[in-house]
Amino acid sequence: MKKSILLGILFLSSLCYAQNGFIEVEVKDTIRSKVLKYEYALEILNIPNEVNFVQTGSKTKKERIAEKNKELKEKIEDILKKGKYIYRKPVNYNSLVNSYNFSDKAFIITINNEEELHKTYDLFKGFESVNISLEETFFKDEKDSEKRLFKKLLQKAKNKAIMIAELSDLKLGKILEVKEVKEIDNLTFNIMDFYINSNMNKSSSKSFFTNQSKAIVVKFIAK
Repeated sequence: MKKSILLGILFLSSLCYAQNGFIEVEVKDTIRSKVLKYEYALEILNIPNEVNFVQTGSKTKKERIAEKNKELKEKIEDILKKGKYIYRKPVNYNSLVNSYNFSDKAFIITINNEEELHKTYDLFKGFESVNISLEETFFKDEKDSEKRLFKKLLQKAKNKAIMIAELSDLKLGKILEVKEVKEIDNLTFNIMDFYINSNMNKSSSKSFFTNQSKAIVVKFIAK
């Protein structure tokens, strides 16, 4: 059973399209790139309703939770100021856990080197109600990295298209169209590559080298 599933996945990950007049292939690849800086989100999570508070006069539990959040926010901002972090309020709220209630519960901080990255995790790892997540990665020599990645992708696409052309008794011609696609949009697309690279990225989440990936669809003329 496991063998059948694996064969099915490998078949899907190699899926191509060969039709009269053109051959279309889908490829995904990854390169190792040096990071210029990271942006991380520090987000205050909702305190569970069942948390017990010391009775403070006539204040409701909701008011006491709001006070607790305010205290935590002030504590975090104090740490950021003392650590001389560059920080701001988030712009892309959809990436946050509590995206519906973002106004005063999150900071986006800039991490410029590996030492800062480890220091930040050490500073906030004891905060149970704070979520730390990667918001955006900025690559050093981004244009050069993208060029290297596209060169690798196009070569991979050409090799796959040549194989399809030979098996179909066709002659491969020039590239007709190149289209970048989201890696996860097509569930039949490079499933094994996606799984492998997801695990690789987990291992590099606290490093200033990381895996930069893209997925493209390339259409070739075929006669």
